[in-house]
Amino acid sequence: MKAVYCEPEYAGYFIVQGDNVICSESIPLLYSFRNSLESIKELRAFICEKYFESIQRAWENSLNQKLSYTIRYGICENGTEGKMIEETGFHKFSEDETYLHSIVFVRDVTTQVINERDLDLAAKVFHKSGESIIVMDANEKIILANHVFESQNQFTSQDYMGKTLSILRSNLEEDSSYAAMRKSIQEKGFWRGELTYKRYNGTVYPAELSMSAVKDEKARVTNYIGFIRDITEKREAEKKILELARFDSLTMLPNRHSIQSHIENELASLDKGETLAVYFIDLDNFKIVNDSLGHLVGDLYLKIISRRLHEKLSGPASVLARLGGDEFLFVVRNNGSQDDIEKFGEKIIENISETLLVAGSTFKPSASVGVATAPNDGKDFASLIKHADTAMYHAKRTGKNQCVRYTVIMSETAKERLRYELNLRAAIEEDELRVVYQPKIELALNEFTGVEALLRWDSKHLGSVSPEKFISLAEETGIILEIGRWVIDHVFKDMAEFNKNKSKPIHFAINFSPRQFHDETIFAYLREKIVEHGIDPRWLEIEITESSLMENVEYVKETLQKMRKLGILVSIDDFGTGYSSFLQLKNIDVDILKIDKKFVEGIEEKDSDFSILRGMVSMAHNMGMRVVAEGVETQGQAELLRSIGCNMGQGFYFAHPLDLDELEFTIGSKTH
Repeated sequence: MKAVYCEPEYAGYFIVQGDNVICSESIPLLYSFRNSLESIKELRAFICEKYFESIQRAWENSLNQKLSYTIRYGICENGTEGKMIEETGFHKFSEDETYLHSIVFVRDVTTQVINERDLDLAAKVFHKSGESIIVMDANEKIILANHVFESQNQFTSQDYMGKTLSILRSNLEEDSSYAAMRKSIQEKGFWRGELTYKRYNGTVYPAELSMSAVKDEKARVTNYIGFIRDITEKREAEKKILELARFDSLTMLPNRHSIQSHIENELASLDKGETLAVYFIDLDNFKIVNDSLGHLVGDLYLKIISRRLHEKLSGPASVLARLGGDEFLFVVRNNGSQDDIEKFGEKIIENISETLLVAGSTFKPSASVGVATAPNDGKDFASLIKHADTAMYHAKRTGKNQCVRYTVIMSETAKERLRYELNLRAAIEEDELRVVYQPKIELALNEFTGVEALLRWDSKHLGSVSPEKFISLAEETGIILEIGRWVIDHVFKDMAEFNKNKSKPIHFAINFSPRQFHDETIFAYLREKIVEHGIDPRWLEIEITESSLMENVEYVKETLQKMRKLGILVSIDDFGTGYSSFLQLKNIDVDILKIDKKFVEGIEEKDSDFSILRGMVSMAHNMGMRVVAEGVETQGQAELLRSIGCNMGQGFYFAHPLDLDELEFTIGSKTH
């Protein structure tokens, strides 16, 4: 066997003849073995097993076809794949084509394989990236770009090859922006910023550019690599966030922050003699709508009203905003005319009061509006809002559905109201509440048949507070829900004690405010307390006001039916003072009608009053209801009521409100 010359690029060689192997001196180092090899099997033992099949196949194919072969495989070192070997083999044959031997040249290609893998990965990143990538030469000429760059800018390679990035320039940036970019790349080798670029069709878009300089070993710039990201969606998202920060998401009206800026700007530019009027709008009884029909219906209710106000009243000098919940703000700039200020408030009320149809339900909305003006009532945002809010609460307390101008006296009233509210919130904990009972008389029999529970508040700090004052306050602030539950628990306890072992138990009536009645958890609470105190539901009478019937008739009917199924009596309190009528009562299951004292007080002197009362009693009886007349103060009134068939009377003529002990003493013995 002759000596074989080894090409310089190969690290070694071995000659295979049959099973015998002759290796060059570099082979042991290349394959990481120490001893000499004598057979091909010993040599192949250093190769990773997963390459065996491909090596064998390459060997056999080249031998059969009398061709050379080249294959790469990994060497196993300590059980793991280490360096990569490239093997190129040639086969020698005699003149009669008899196989003689094989010469195999091998070299370490580990570094080359790694580099190839890196290049392959870089190529995949370049072409598969979601961002556009460009490569420029040292003269800033584009020499390579991926498909994202082409599609993003609507270019073909002919449009950009050999050109600079100026082909994207939209001319919306100053030259200084590009000068700053070049300076940063020169000094730091990198720049990142935002520019506005232009596509091939002329449309522009916001872009984020990252540009890096590539340098050789002598610190000379050889290339520039740029990443260009279209940030149109990012800008749209930022715009949306900005809108959410300035506008109410439900109604798309300016929000509190936005209207504050508007008011401050208007105040700063207010001319002498001009007025800035701020109208604070709070929808009446909206909580009942929201609680009984749900927030989706409530949201529609708000959207319709806000759209109505915006379309009919907003203009160059008037801006509508939503502060939150059911509170809105109108800001109007005018020439200071007091008539104009009042007329605009009337327009607000008029537009809100139009009938509203939402999700199959018909509403007659109303609002309480307070107005404060600059510069008279305040010269800054906080003062104007505070005073308009104070006027709005005054409008709500004095009848609702009206617009009221702010006065200084209202602030004093508001402070007083806050003092009462804080004390009322602590009344239960301080044990300041008590219940008294106003007896009812069966007129035909002249005997006590029931009582009405009346709440009293004896404040440690305010003295005895009139129910007319604190009940309305409790209703407005929502404290009535907590107080109402306290009353139910207290009255049920007294009812159980009073009617225990009585042969003729009497009815105990409890008043429900509109907010209580529309509390969806109240019926469950009634049942819970009936069981807890062991009372007969037939002893209980629930009195609701006419206004409770006006909102969400379906909810009213359903709740009243539940109560009557349980055996609880239902009565309409103060009938004749509100908006309901016998026609409305026809569709609602009610046991008792309580006629307001205003219809009783004049029956002895005025035939007309007596005739009206007689007609009301007759109508109620025809509808299957019993009748209670409130405010009976004289014997003559009692006799007249008895003569027209009124079932029961209640008033000072029969008895004043009594506590439980007095009630037991006065009528308890008569019910055994």
